[in-house]
Amino acid sequence: MTITCDDVLARLTSLADPARVSDLASVGVRSAKLLGLSMPEIRAMAKSLGKSHALAGELWATGIYEARLLAGMVADPARMTEGEMHEWAAAFGRRSCSWPSWPSTTRRPPTASLRTTSR
Repeated sequence: MTITCDDVLARLTSLADPARVSDLASVGVRSAKLLGLSMPEIRAMAKSLGKSHALAGELWATGIYEARLLAGMVADPARMTEGEMHEWAAAFGRRSCSWPSWPSTTRRPPTASLRTTSR
């Protein structure tokens, strides 16, 4: 059975905890689309999904914070382009958000070469 992005989003939504949203905001996570999942929940889901670059792209496109973290964990490192890495890192724009998923996709985050204007 092939897992679809809609299946994953339904699972993410079922685990949503609005009480955690304010906790995430208090540590610097800024996103209009937060569900309030814990990292252990996201990691467990990534482990059950395995690698799927197509699914990663669909999850990323949702704009949901936790779906984007999950996307970084299920993306296939062999298929991840430099452009995708830069786009994803720039969209996160915050170390607290991007670092948890980079180890799954690449050895070194591309932030060293990114220039941000939010200093």
